[in-house]
Parts: sequence; structure tokens; C-alpha cells
Amino acid sequence: MKKGLLLGLLSLFALSFTNAQNCLEGDDSLKCMQSISVFDAYYRSGHSQYKNGNKEAGLKTLESAKADFTWAFKNCPGCKKNVLVNGPTLLKYYIDNEADETVKNGLIDTLLMAYDMRAQYWGDEGKAMMYKGVALAKYRKKDYEGQFATLNKALELQGNSMSAVGLQYYMRSMIYLVKDKKKTCEEIVTEYVRVSDIIQVNREKKGYAAAEKSILKMIGSCLKPAILVDLYEKNFEANKTNLDWLNQAKGMIKAKNCLKVEDEELKKRAGVIYQKIVEAAHDLNPSFASAIALGGVFVGKDDAKAKAYIDQADSLASSDEEKVELYNTLAAMYFNQKKFSQVRTQARKALAVKKNNESYSWIAEAYGASQPRCLDMKLGGVEVYWISVDYLYKAKSVAETEEEKAHIQKRINKISSFFPKADDPKVFMMGAKEGDTVQVSCWIGESTTVRLKK
Repeated sequence: MKKGLLLGLLSLFALSFTNAQNCLEGDDSLKCMQSISVFDAYYRSGHSQYKNGNKEAGLKTLESAKADFTWAFKNCPGCKKNVLVNGPTLLKYYIDNEADETVKNGLIDTLLMAYDMRAQYWGDEGKAMMYKGVALAKYRKKDYEGQFATLNKALELQGNSMSAVGLQYYMRSMIYLVKDKKKTCEEIVTEYVRVSDIIQVNREKKGYAAAEKSILKMIGSCLKPAILVDLYEKNFEANKTNLDWLNQAKGMIKAKNCLKVEDEELKKRAGVIYQKIVEAAHDLNPSFASAIALGGVFVGKDDAKAKAYIDQADSLASSDEEKVELYNTLAAMYFNQKKFSQVRTQARKALAVKKNNESYSWIAEAYGASQPRCLDMKLGGVEVYWISVDYLYKAKSVAETEEEKAHIQKRINKISSFFPKADDPKVFMMGAKEGDTVQVSCWIGESTTVRLKK
């Protein structure tokens, strides 16, 4: 009876090994079944205790799983998937709590082998390589080539299924290879485009938006305007019907200030490719984003067309962010037309919705550009530079990135160079001293602080 029951259990157990490749036979099969069952029981209990904060009890319970896991791992790893799915987690517990470096390195080797065996016996190579790549990044920190090769293989196999963590470690490995001069920034940007496409597909899932932010921070030093412009010029034709690519490219060109570079030739190229990108995006899917982008493109080139796109964007605007962008685009248009009071009006509308560096910057630029209109002031209008810098400091205080802050600081330095000198006769006649509060008249009507050059 017992023998018949045992054979029945063995038959049922064998049926569960749908992908079994090296299950043992006879008495060894019974040993295999027992070892895996004991391992499973202790693993689940210990893992639960550890996760719930009872680390000491959890590790003690997991230690009880060690002998049975080791036997099953060595003798029948292909009999049940849990050996190669839960086994690596068990190994990581041991690794993280092992003080002896020699023993720890042996356990790490076993962990990496377990992922290779998972791919061998159970076929989910993409997921196994992703886990292996992340493990390499954690436990073989300086093996950047191994991390990259493993995670690149995972990415090729998994595509849009690649985890957010896997994508982060993939880009991280490339950054270190760039530092070692084994990869280039051009390769980083190309891969970022591919990774970004995957993030867009999974954006609503947990972790992907945070991963994108982390990746952009990591690779920021590589995202130079010249590299981005080259990349988008080369890849535009192949992606002009790929809306995700177009939107990503449009956002990156603006985020990295490609349209504001000092190199006039590069700025011109950036403007041309940006216009192509936003027009293609608008043709595919007319939206607030594409309409407002086109409005910005035509400011200064064709203000009638710019206003038409801005009006279209106005009809599509719904969120606070969109309203801010709308008002700032109008500010840009009015600045181009030298309607400086209108610039301030639109920027103030944007600031009423949300404090942002662009709106403060537009007011600063409008004030600074007003100097020739304010010649009848006591210092011939240079007072406007003080208040212009006031607003640039406000812009810098709310800027979200170091690049934006650096760009604003350049403008502060430039406009500060126009401050009057302390020995200027007009300053003496005015009776102005460093730090005094004065009223700026003309059309501005605001107070500021006297600042003098020595």
C-alpha cells in the first residue's frame, strides 16, 4: 500500500516536471523529490520571515534549506523550476551574510552558474540573463564588460519586457565603459533611444518612470547638443513615422538646450532637425505638445504661422504644465516682436500657474532689452540690468537641472557686466550706494538693489 502510494506520488511529481531534462530515476528520484520538497518548505518559510523583518529567524530557517538545495542543485537542477528560480534568492541570502571573502566568492560563482542553468533547463534565457547581469553589477562591481555583455543579451531577448532595474544597470555598465574608453558617448545616446522606447511602452508600470530619471542623470555628461543633433539627423528618416521616437527626440533637444547653443552653425542645424521632428509628430498625431512646439519653431520666422499654431495649442491645453508652456511660447513671440510689456504679461500668467525658470527668464530678458527705451532714467537706463539680474536669480532658484542653472548663470554674468562702475559720475550725482533700494521707472515700475562694479 505504502509502495503504491509512493509510486503514485512519484508519478504526480514527475508530471509536474514538464521541462525536466535530468531527473534521476529509482531511489535517486525519491531523494530528488524529497530534497526539493524540503528545500521549498524551508525556503518559503525563511523567505517570509526575512521579508517581514525577522532576519535572524529567517536566516536560521533558510540555513535549514541549504543541504537539500545543494543536493538538488548538484544532482537534479532540471527537475523542478523552483530549484533555479528560488535557489538564486537563497544564495543571495548566504552571500549577503557571509564574512569570509573566499566563501563569498564561491557562492557568487554558484549564483551566476544558477542563472546559466536556468536558461539551459527552463528556456527563459532573457529573464535569466537579466537577473545574471544585475547580479554581476551587485557582486562583480568592476566587471563592466561582463555586465554589459550579459544585459545586452537580455535586452535583445526580452525587448519591451526588460525590467526597469535591468535597463538601469544596462545603461550604467555602458557609462563605466565610456569612462574606460571602451564605449563612446555616441553609442550611449544610441542605446538610450532604444531603452527610452522600452520605457515609454511600460511607463505606467511601477519603476519605469523612476528608471528613466535615473538613466538621464547617469548619462547626462554624454548628452551634448552636438552628439544629439548628429544622432537625430542620422536617424530622422528611419523614425519619421515613429511617434514615440519623435516625441523623445523633441523633448531631448529642448531639455539639453540644443536650440540655445552659442555655436551658430550647430544652433541652425538643431533648429532645422527640430522643425522636421515636430512637424512629423504633428502630422502623425496633432496634439497640444506638437502644436505648441510648432508655434515655438515659427516664432521669429513667421509670426502669423506661429500664432496659428499657438491658438491651436490653446484649444488643446488642459493641464497646468501645458498652460505654462503656452504662456511662455507667447512670451517668446512677443519678445521677438519687441512687445516687452506683453512678454511680462504672458510670463506672469505662467508664473501664476506654476513657478518656473523660463517665465522668470523671459521677464529678465524683456527688462534687459528695454535699456534703449529707458534712456531718460538717472543712469541712462542701466538700472534695468539690476532688476533683470534679480529675475535671473529667481529663475536659477527654481531651475530643475544643473545645466539649466549653468545656462542662467551665464546670462547673469553677461548682464552683470553692464552694471555701472562705482566711480561713474552719474552714480555719484544720483547718490546711489551699493545695496541701496531704488525704484526702476520707465515701463517697469519695480524696485531693485543697487549693484556697482569696482
